[in-house]
Amino acid sequence: DPYSQKPELSLYIVNYKKLDVKIYVVEPQDWNAYQQYLKDFYQSTQKPEPPGKLVFNQVRSLDLEKDKLSEVKIDLSGVMETRYGHFIVVAKPVQGFFDDERPWEWVRTWVQVTQLGLDAFVDHNTLTAWVTDLKTGQPMENVAVFSLDNQEAYKTDLDGIVKIQLPQKGISAVVARNGEDQVIMPSPHSSW
Repeated sequence: DPYSQKPELSLYIVNYKKLDVKIYVVEPQDWNAYQQYLKDFYQSTQKPEPPGKLVFNQVRSLDLEKDKLSEVKIDLSGVMETRYGHFIVVAKPVQGFFDDERPWEWVRTWVQVTQLGLDAFVDHNTLTAWVTDLKTGQPMENVAVFSLDNQEAYKTDLDGIVKIQLPQKGISAVVARNGEDQVIMPSPHSSW
């Protein structure tokens, strides 16, 4: 939410007394490694670590009403070095000593703290990106836009639009950068 007073991730849970929360700082360039981490997560009995630098590792005690869906907010402001950032948050219920882990209850999500809006439209050989200010919806001129696979930057025009020729193999994600602020938009498929 661009109007939020502080960057938070909302989790909705029922009947947890404790929540184990880990936060990793990442960059858009870590996206493909994150995708691999998600694939590997269910294919191994030893749970892999996500990419990035672990900056928060804490068990939170929760005082929630029994049998009621409750919102728990994970505050990211304490791990941010600037007003913007990318994070992987892993949250899971704390199990008793003799309880088995239940990985299907874990939350593993990529979080972006940004003021950039990014939309992308594709045809058979061109990606058209549109960058706007999240608060106002106004187009943003002169923002660098590039694919994770190429890193060659193109600048948005007065209307916040840029066109990128797609390579034969496609691209996995597109990134917009304005100073320290970056936003990533992954392909909805394996690539565009």
